[in-house]
Amino acid sequence: MTSEQFIEKIKKEYIFDRFFNYVFAIGSLSGGFFLLYKILLTEWSKNFSLGLFIFTIILTISLMYIGVTGLMRTPNLADVDLIRRDSNVENNRNLVLEISKKLNLRLLPTENNDILKFETKNLFFEKRDLVFLINSEGIFLNIQQRNWDGPTFMGYFGTIKLKNKIIKLIKDSR
Repeated sequence: MTSEQFIEKIKKEYIFDRFFNYVFAIGSLSGGFFLLYKILLTEWSKNFSLGLFIFTIILTISLMYIGVTGLMRTPNLADVDLIRRDSNVENNRNLVLEISKKLNLRLLPTENNDILKFETKNLFFEKRDLVFLINSEGIFLNIQQRNWDGPTFMGYFGTIKLKNKIIKLIKDSR
């Protein structure tokens, strides 16, 4: 499989997730702005107790954070990173397998011999799918934060941290 085919496969796989993430992000951001408007520019919160007022402020900030994070993450849902240019496929494959053991990743079955798919072994909401394409062009990587049924943007910054850690381990192995 070539890198172009891999990128197209990833884009097709996440097309509906991208749509639903945008809907969710815009809905969250709209809810946050609505609450902010109601709190600051109307008399709606005038009779709130201090606890309810603080809860409403926290809810507003949370909704706005989720919306902004979703709008940042969703365009990058199908990003594929070229980690290493090396034509030796077997060395690249062994390197990825070695790094997966260091990071305690679980290997998942795939239909293509050029692709290695892993899953993080976290107990709670921080599961991620890592898909490596290893061919004569090099090592390519796509990482997705995943909850129950598909990719999500809730762990965006943790995903970036994991990707940078993998890139560092691969570049340090030269």
